[in-house]
Amino acid sequence: MKTTKMLAALMISTWMSGPLFAADVKPAAPAAPAAAAKVAPKMTAKQEAEAKAAAQAEAERTEAAAAAEAEKQKLLDIAEAEEQKRKLEEQREARREAAKKAAEQRRQKQAAWEARCVIKPAMSDEEIAICREVRSKPAP
Repeated sequence: MKTTKMLAALMISTWMSGPLFAADVKPAAPAAPAAAAKVAPKMTAKQEAEAKAAAQAEAERTEAAAAAEAEKQKLLDIAEAEEQKRKLEEQREARREAAKKAAEQRRQKQAAWEARCVIKPAMSDEEIAICREVRSKPAP
């Protein structure tokens, strides 16, 4: 019971000493940068060397990142060029296949045209006319 009274007294004293409302709290004035510059002690040689090394390391990291980005872009460009070459080759192959197919169709058509004419020892006038037409003109 004695402890409870002491805790209650402590809580009341803490509550009474603090501000009652949030509006009563005044923000701390920001420190002036000029004053901070005057107060800051000079860096020691060791600190300067560490700061210089840190700056150099940061510059190296930035340079390495830029080099990595350039290499990545170079690889992307190479991949894009290879993709264009592959597409071009596919187009050429498709044209080549279409030309082969057209040539085969022409041969078949010509063979069918020439099959109309069968040379025999005795032929009618109509058969002779067909053979003349076949021999003188290409297939339509």
